[in-house]
Order: sequence, then C-alpha cells, then structure tokens
Amino acid sequence: MCDVFALNGGILEAFEFREPRFVGRTAELDTLTRHLGEALSGRGRTLIVTGEPGMGKSRLVREFLRKHGEEGGCLVINGAALADSAHPFQLFSSALRETTAAPLFQETEFVSFSTVLALDGQGRVLACVTSKTGSDFEAGRLAKMISGVQDFVCDSFFKQTPEKKGGLDRLEYGDAKVLMERGDGFVICALFKGGENPEMREHLRRTVREMEALGGGEGGRTVYSLQSALTHLVDLRMKVRRDLERVNLDAERNRISGEILKALSRIADDKPLILALEDVHWADESSAFVFNYLCRNARREKMLVVATSRPRENSPIQGVVRGLLDDGMLTEIEVRELGVGLAADIVNDIFQENSIPRSFIEELSKRCEGNPLFLIETLRQMAADGAIASGGEGHHLAKEGFAIPGTAGEMVKRRLESLDPDAMAVAEYASCIGRVFEVNAALSIQSIRDGPLALKRLRDSGLLVKRGGKMEFAHELFREAIYGGIGERWRLAYHRALGEYYERAHADDLDAVLYDLASHFSRSACHEKAYDYCTRAAEKAEGAYAPEQAIAFFEASLRSLGTLREKPKGADPGRIRLRIGQDLQLIGQLDKAEASYRAVIEASSADGDKGLLADAYSGLGNVLCHKPEYETALDFSQKAIAIYKKRDDNIGVFKAMGSIGYVHYYRGEYDKAMECFDAQLALAEKDGDKLRVGRALSDMGGIYWDTGRYEEAMENNMRYLAIAEDLGDKHAMKDALSGIANVSFYQKDYALSLESYKRLVDLASDSNDLFMRGLGLIGLGATNEVLGNYVEAKACIRESLSLSRTMSYKQGIPYALIYLGRIDTSLGNYNEARKSLEEAVKIARATETVRSLNFALSTLANLNKRLNEYDAAAQNLEEAIRLARELDHKHVLCENLWQMADLRFNRGRYGDSEALNAEAESIATEVKRDQIIFNCRILSLKLLALTDKWAAASSLRAMLESAKEDKEAATIHYEISLITGEESHRRAGHELFSKLYAKTPNILFKERAEELRSKGWEVEK
Repeated sequence: MCDVFALNGGILEAFEFREPRFVGRTAELDTLTRHLGEALSGRGRTLIVTGEPGMGKSRLVREFLRKHGEEGGCLVINGAALADSAHPFQLFSSALRETTAAPLFQETEFVSFSTVLALDGQGRVLACVTSKTGSDFEAGRLAKMISGVQDFVCDSFFKQTPEKKGGLDRLEYGDAKVLMERGDGFVICALFKGGENPEMREHLRRTVREMEALGGGEGGRTVYSLQSALTHLVDLRMKVRRDLERVNLDAERNRISGEILKALSRIADDKPLILALEDVHWADESSAFVFNYLCRNARREKMLVVATSRPRENSPIQGVVRGLLDDGMLTEIEVRELGVGLAADIVNDIFQENSIPRSFIEELSKRCEGNPLFLIETLRQMAADGAIASGGEGHHLAKEGFAIPGTAGEMVKRRLESLDPDAMAVAEYASCIGRVFEVNAALSIQSIRDGPLALKRLRDSGLLVKRGGKMEFAHELFREAIYGGIGERWRLAYHRALGEYYERAHADDLDAVLYDLASHFSRSACHEKAYDYCTRAAEKAEGAYAPEQAIAFFEASLRSLGTLREKPKGADPGRIRLRIGQDLQLIGQLDKAEASYRAVIEASSADGDKGLLADAYSGLGNVLCHKPEYETALDFSQKAIAIYKKRDDNIGVFKAMGSIGYVHYYRGEYDKAMECFDAQLALAEKDGDKLRVGRALSDMGGIYWDTGRYEEAMENNMRYLAIAEDLGDKHAMKDALSGIANVSFYQKDYALSLESYKRLVDLASDSNDLFMRGLGLIGLGATNEVLGNYVEAKACIRESLSLSRTMSYKQGIPYALIYLGRIDTSLGNYNEARKSLEEAVKIARATETVRSLNFALSTLANLNKRLNEYDAAAQNLEEAIRLARELDHKHVLCENLWQMADLRFNRGRYGDSEALNAEAESIATEVKRDQIIFNCRILSLKLLALTDKWAAASSLRAMLESAKEDKEAATIHYEISLITGEESHRRAGHELFSKLYAKTPNILFKERAEELRSKGWEVEK
C-alpha cells in the first residue's frame, strides 16, 4: 500500500491506497481445493492456471496458498521461471535452492593427477607423490614400469641433438594416460584418468620452469623441493569438457528429473507439499522437460503442483502443456476477465465510502477489458492524479474525463512520471536484473545518492514488493515496460555495471555466477568480457545437459568476438561454430547443424585450419548419415579421414570411420560396414582406448546379429561387457547387456536372455536411467511372452509402457502397446488387443518411427487374420512389407513375407503364396530365423499337398524326427492329420496341444486341441 494525496477543497489529504481484497474466482478456488484434497490422500495432482497478463493468475494462487498452505498443514515451495534467464533447469533450481543441500546436477567434471613422478637423467625415480584418490600400489607399478624402460626414456628425453629435439611426451598406461614434460636434467611424469584439460600440460611446464629456477643443473634442487612441487600438482583440480559423443540427452534429463522428484518426494513424506511454479511460459527447455516428467510422475505422491502460464507465449513448454492436457496428466484452470459486478466490488473495497457512479464503473470495467491488474492500477493512478477525490461524503469522481491508459507501458509510464530521478534510475537498473533480484545487486548502481530511499519509494508506489528476502516487481508487465523504455546507451551501461558488480561480489567463485556474468556482459559494450564469459557459460551449460542454452551463449560469444579488432588469445570462431553444430546435432536439429558445419568448412578452407576442417567434415558426415544423404555423408567423412591420418589423429579417424560404417550398415552393405568397424577396432586397440574398443565390438556385433551370425555377435558383446566392467562404465555395461540379451533371445537361450535383461533393469534402476530400464522391461516382457509366462510378461510391458508415458517417450510407447497386443491376442482378448495395436499404429505414424510402425502393422495383421478380417490383414501386411524392404530389415521382412504367403494360401491364391513363401524362406535362411524357416517349410508342404498329399505327408513325417520343441511336433501332427485324416496323428496332435495349453494359456493351443478333438473321434479319459 502507499500514500497518495487526494484533493479535497484545495487541501491535500493523505489517502492510504489499499490493495483490494480477493474477489470472485470461487469456481477456480474450488477446483484447486478439490485437487488438493486428492493430493493429500496420496494421489498427486498437477494443475496449470492460464490467463492473459494481469488477469489475476498469481493472485488466485496466492489466495489459495494463503488458505491451504502453512495454515492448512501443507508445506509450500515456490519457484518461478524468469524471462531471459539463462540458467539450465532454472524453474526447479529456484524452487529447490533453499530445500536441498546438494545441487540438482553436477555441471562440471574435474580431472586431477593421481600420481606424479620426477625422473633424473638416467630415468631413475627421484620423487613420487600420490593423491588421495590414487594408491601406493598404482604409484609403485608406474615407477617400476618407468624404471624398466629407463633406457628408452633416456633416449627419448635426454640423448638429443640440435637436429633431434622434442621426444616422447605421453604414454598410455592401462586405462590411464601419462603426460611427460622435460626440464634441465630431469623429467616430470603425471598420471591421470578421464578427460584431458589443455591446462594440464601448462601446469607441468610451469612446474618444470620453477624447478629450473631453483638453480643451474641439478644442484639447486633437493628431494624436498621436488616433493613440494609434485604435491602442488596432485592437489590441482582442472575442469574438463563433458564427453557428449554418445550421450542420450533424454536419458540424462530423465535421470535429473528423477532426482528432482525424489527430492520433492522426501519432502512430501514429512508434510504434504504444494509446489507453486509461476510464469512457466518462460521456462527453458530443460525446465520444460522436468515439468513434463513431474506432471506424469507426481500421481503417487502427497503433492500438488500448481503452475501459472500465459496461454499464447511461444515457448518450449507450450508443446509440453498441450501433450499433458491431451494425455489427461494436467488440469487447466482458465482465469477469465472479471464481470462488472466484481469490478464494482474492487472499487468499493479500495474506496470503502464512495459515491462513484455505477455507469463509470461499467465504463471503466469495459475499457480495462475486465483485467483486474489494469483496473486496480488505473484506480491507483486516478487517486494519485486527483481524479478520484475525498470529500465529506467519502470518495467521489472529481474528473469525468480521466484518460485510461491503453497499455501496460502507458500505465507504468504515468507511474514513473511521479517518481524522482533516483527512484526511476533504480527501477530501470533493477529491470535489467530481472523480475526478482537481490537488494544488494540493485543498490550497486553508482549514479544515485540514496539507493535504499529510492527502493522504498518504489515499494510505496506499488511497483516493487518484498518476498522471501528478495525484491521483485509487483508484476512482470511492470518490469517489461520499464526495461523496454530504457535508452540503448543507458541499457548498455546498466548491464556492464551489473556484470562488474557480480565480478566484485563473487570474486572468489565466479563460476557460481557465470551465467549472470555472461548474460549481463553480452548485453553491454564490453565485448571482450562478453566473449570470455559467454564461451565459459556455454561450456558449463553443456555440462548441465542444456545444449539449448549452450547454443545461445556460443552465439552471443560469436557476436561479441565479431566486434573486436584484436582477437583474444586462443579465440577461434570456427571452433565455436563447430560446438554449436555439435549441440544442434545433440538436440536433433539436423538442418541447422548441417548449416553450422558448412559455415565452419567455408571459413576453415580459407584460413587453413586443417584440424578444424577435419572436425567439421566429420560432423557434417555424421549429420548427413542420419538425414539420410548417404553419398554426401561418405564424401565428407572420407575427406575428414584423409586429414586426420595426415595429423596422426586416430580418435578423429575412429569417429569418421564410424559414420562411414553406419552409412554402409543402413544401406544393407554389411561387408563394407564390417570393414569400417574392424578398422575402428584396430585403431582403438593400437591406442589402448578400451572404451572405443568396446564400442567397435558392439557395432560389429550388431552386424553379426543382423546377418544371423549369433555366436560371433555374442562373443563381441561378451567382450564389450568385460571391458565395460573393467572400466566401471555403467553406461557401456547397459549397452553390452542389451546386446547380449537380444542375441541370446534369438539363439533361444531364454535363461541367459532373462538374466541379462534383469541385470540391465537393475543397473538402469540404480542410475535412474528410465530409458534403459524401459528397454530392459520390454525385453523381459518379450522373453516371458515367448516362454508363455503371460502374467509376468504383461507386468513388465505395462511398467515399460508407464515409463515411456512418464518420459513422454513416443518411440517407446508403440513397442509396449504392440507386445500388449500380442499377449492379449494369445490370450484371446481380441478387443483389448485391437485397442492396443491400433493405438500403436497411430502413434508410430505420428512420430514417423518406421520400425515400430512395421512391427505394429504386422502384429495387427496377425490379429486381423485370427478374426477372419482378410482384407484388412492384407492391407496391413502390404504396408509392412514395403517398409521392411525400405529399411532392408531382413529379420522382419522374412516374417512379413511368410505372413502374407500364409494369408494368400488361406484365400486360395496359391501361386502368390508360393512365390512369397520362397522369398521368405530364402531371407530367413540368410539371417538364420529358425522359426520362420520352420513356418515356411510347413507352408511349402501344404502347397505340395494340393497336388501330392502323400509326398507332402511323407516330408512332414520326416520333419517330425528333427522337431526341436513340442510346439513344432504338435504343428506337424496337426498338418498331417488335416492332409491324411490319420487318427494317430490326430491323437498325438491333441495330446501335445493340450499339454502346451496346460503349460501356456495360448488360445491357439486350445483351439487346435479342440479342433482335433471335434474331428469325429472320442478322446480317451
């Protein structure tokens, strides 16, 4: 509230402008209260309050929280998305900052030297220091290894001539690396594991120079001084860029989202929780991802999530909100304009004794379009201007022709006109920080005399409010209008001053405010600092799995760099463009990634940076491989390899070779793909890079699997798993286990398949990897389905489906629905099966996931056939076959072809059936699909029986001798009985199908047993 002065007979009287009481919105409050009741019973709910700016969304939520927060026994946690915020996961980090001790995620990875040695001119160990994370055993082994090759070390470092300079500077030592730096008569060797920081080499050089400065030759150095220098080296912690090469962005964000939900769940265990999230329309992409996750997973918590949002803002969260509303995971409460009656209530509450005409209130409500913020602020301004005055009979309308502001900008402009210059300057300065700001940051402005007084005046005017130890603009519309009205020169100066304030206030830990520094300096004229901080902020955002923010910072860095006449040391616009391309590729924006890589190529061709050019060629080749534009992808990848080989860059060759391998793989050129992956394997083994060895083995295993060479596929995946376990790399372990489980499934080693999938699920659960957990559950379900364990299968598939819906993983949902359809078809639940399969087809079409669409169509066709819907079955199979041919997916194609051949046989189109069946058997033999080979042979003998029953029956009897399973034997007995009518085969078939049905409740087994029973003979009791 504030003091304004109303005119009364020429005398100024103080009038305390009262914030009106909350009026109306009864239905909206009832909806919030009802959902809170459900949340308190353990059925968490999520709601979003939408409405135009100023319509009262925040006021509605505050009123609800006032009634049902602390007084109602609930804990309230508030969070807000801020316009132009560059902080990853900002919406939730702001909410949880005060309630969780640990950070939500680790943005930065660090590397340290674990062991450092100093060797003399003969290669002998002078001193050795091991960090806390290292071990004496490791240090001893390294020292022994170095001593054992001291002649080699001596030759490499000390026996040099003017013509022979330099020498060895690094070694591979198991899964670790050793950097070496030579000094005057000594060498320092430093061992580390993980990523490499360019500063590591510089630290070694600096230490060598310091040791040399102690005295000429070796005389000035002592063991003590060496130990001291080496101890300094092992105490260093250096940042490394997080390896995003094979990162699954959604999986990482799901992991982070899961941790956030766990934190909220722990809080809700102690006390029912209301999480209030304001202005989510400004949420960054990472926050939008968490919001989606939270809305889909809060339903088992004593938690109510209430968000506010403008409906027409173009932001990342809008698509998320639409999807949640469509899926029934979010309830919308729309806040509309107030009617005239409620507008009158507001007027009467502010001016409790008044004679303001009803006609004026109606006109005011109409002009303000029922927007309560505009209505209240207009009344405030009218009181300040004397348009509403106080008299003997209370407040009355003193000026009939008061001009009602038409926009927020006009309204704020009038308010600011009544302020003194200091208050106006502070308002502008604070608007450059954001809607919410720390008081000390706002008081860092240098151009005013009394900052606290200026802030008080802004509070008194109603522009600012104080909440939770911070100040904020009473409404974002105020901040927007003030910021938009600042002249360009002052805006640049304000942002620079704020950047310099953060530098002073956080001099000991600039990384903590790196995003703020980058944001402010990028909006100032201080371009060198803008370049530096934006580049560092982009790298930090990459480490937080927020490539969208990283791209924005990198682009700001480029703009600043382009304004500088003299480029800072190490500045490389090409490298920045390359990083932008890599981040665009990570979020799936392939067209933009391609454009970025091409820009790098054009610039690099001119300035001759061959390393950068090769990286751009390699990145572009990989993008084009996935677009897919195979020929061009091959061309650029080969160009990259040519440069990498000249530079002895084996890692670069490995990456580019992988793109070429996948081009051949996607085109079905398995021999050529295998040559590429084999070459990758040789490179990785030569470099001792175990993880890349494993990746090459995995890719080779994929080709072995596709071509039916299951034993080789299993061997490769087992080797990959052993490497992953040795490295302790859980991501690689999950990858390898997935391959082992898949191969063993096709080998019909179901015990190993179940074991591997269970282990995969457990590993994924430990690391909160919902993606891999869902994949493992699908595999468990599929394996149990084959074994006839339908109850277990269905439980696994349903949990996988729930996870996919939780993650909004549209590609995973169809597979789960397909397996549910398969199981329900086997159980005879045809209506449920149709519902699942038709939904799977619909989603697969919408998401353009061709493999899942193929699978769904094929499975739906099988259901159609069971229900004698032959035309629908044929239509679905025709599309499935076309898709399988386009993908060159032979495992699926042979099954689709056999299904169509069987359908044609049932329809009496025997010529078509024979041709399709022959092609299916040929492909199935190539990829070793034993079950399809068996099905094709049965069908071929059914076709033979049309012309020669006894020859067909004789061949079927011969097949009995090699039948591997009861199901195969039962099928053969069944077909012989149909061809010959022989009672012995009828009895044998009946017994086997009955036995199979007793073990596995597959409706087909029951139908076959009943069919054989009904052929005119009596089964013995």
